[in-house]
Amino acid sequence: MSSGAGTSTETLVIGFVMGAVFAVMVVAGACKPDPSPKDKADHECEKAWVAANDGDPDTDPAPVIKEPWCLEHNAVTMTGSTTEDQP
Repeated sequence: MSSGAGTSTETLVIGFVMGAVFAVMVVAGACKPDPSPKDKADHECEKAWVAANDGDPDTDPAPVIKEPWCLEHNAVTMTGSTTEDQP
């Protein structure tokens, strides 16, 4: 029979490896650059479009939805997604 000492050593090694992997993931996530201002604005525009078109009358879309650049962004995004979905 085994004494069980190997099992605790294996558990310790697995725990150490998992901790190291977690630490690397945290550091990698912290080093990720912030999105550009344009990416942030495009995201806000897309969220406003969803709020305006979700079918919920209580949802109030952000005023950004009426900005010309936002209208253009959503038009290009919708056109791009519909043509990409076609076989």
